[in-house]
Amino acid sequence: MKHILLLPLLWMAFHIAAAGQCKIAIETVDEFDSTRLVVAEPVSIGYLIPSNYKTVDGVTLVEEAKVLFSFTENDTLGVFFLTIAAAERDYYSIDDGYNIYIILSNGTLLEIMHYSDRGYIDEKTLLRIYTHTCVTPVEYFYLMAEHYIDKIRINYKDHKHTIVLSPEQKEKTRAAIRCVGEKLHFYPIRP
Repeated sequence: MKHILLLPLLWMAFHIAAAGQCKIAIETVDEFDSTRLVVAEPVSIGYLIPSNYKTVDGVTLVEEAKVLFSFTENDTLGVFFLTIAAAERDYYSIDDGYNIYIILSNGTLLEIMHYSDRGYIDEKTLLRIYTHTCVTPVEYFYLMAEHYIDKIRINYKDHKHTIVLSPEQKEKTRAAIRCVGEKLHFYPIRP
């Protein structure tokens, strides 16, 4: 009899622990226009690169890029966004449009529309930080929730920047994407 009662408790504990792994940075509804915003915690991607800031101990190493996955929804429209903040040494120009490419672990190439940024100089690293906000279609969300992101390519007008994700970064990025989907009841898909 004790074993029969223990089984449901173990099942509940497992699901509570699994749900606790999902970390959302922001989940809010704007009180003025009722816009809902769900944002996963940012994930560092790429390598450690030398900054342009030098100390007596030498050059400081900084993260190459960060990615942030989010969803926003108002009365009539809901949209996923993948935001990439990339550190660059020089000033590069980039137009709005399809200039961001993602290669998934299954070999799929995703071309994503983005809205560019002129970048700003980070005073701590003396590198220019560009923020690329990418509109992510629902079908791309499901692909990225299922498969790892292997590489991200940013096509500036006269420079191409490829960011390669480590196995740990791939897992964290996919977990962040899935986490947003779980909060919206988009993921996992249930028949």
